[in-house]
Amino acid sequence: MVFEIDQSEYSPHQVNNRYLMRIDGQTKPAPHHYVESLFKKIRFPNLECHSKVHSVGFENRSIGHQELLVTMKVVFFNFSPLQNEEQLSFQMVSSGEFRGKPMSGFPGLYENLGRTYQSSNVKDVFHFGQPIQEFIRIWFNTSELLKAANVGELVISFGGKMSPVKANHYRFDFNEYYKDSYAPILIKVHENILSKDLQDKLGSSKDSIIKDILK
Repeated sequence: MVFEIDQSEYSPHQVNNRYLMRIDGQTKPAPHHYVESLFKKIRFPNLECHSKVHSVGFENRSIGHQELLVTMKVVFFNFSPLQNEEQLSFQMVSSGEFRGKPMSGFPGLYENLGRTYQSSNVKDVFHFGQPIQEFIRIWFNTSELLKAANVGELVISFGGKMSPVKANHYRFDFNEYYKDSYAPILIKVHENILSKDLQDKLGSSKDSIIKDILK
């Protein structure tokens, strides 16, 4: 028989008033420095963000100017049962355009000609078991989509006071949608990945990041 025991998130533990450790296949009393290191171990809330397309439809912004309006449901979770997070914030960058008041009523700021939407301190205290949802609307210009092979992009980065920034990268493929309005369009490229790991996957160096920001 094989027993799989998940690693505890609340170490160290005592047995008969003693701290124990496993080493070389044996259980031995844990030395002081080992117990001290467990107490000082850095922990941060485990935040996750999940998204899905709520609705898609054509909208005439002006005569001869048609756009695709995509409404996204974005939900943030704190999966740390005994550790709250503070000052949840997020930023969304899209090849489409964010416009209008956020449907959720969260205070938001639009930048980069409407292609960036960010909201700071969405929640003062973010508890486990109380997800926060946001509905966002993105307008895609059909002429611009045609130049991009009918593909759009969305990147969501989020974090809090104590948690590292994570990022989600989504791609919208409207080619099948043009054929069948019920066809799925959302592709999850990366989801809930640490920003550093995402930069490593994309091959972004420190110099290239600084150059892109300052250009």
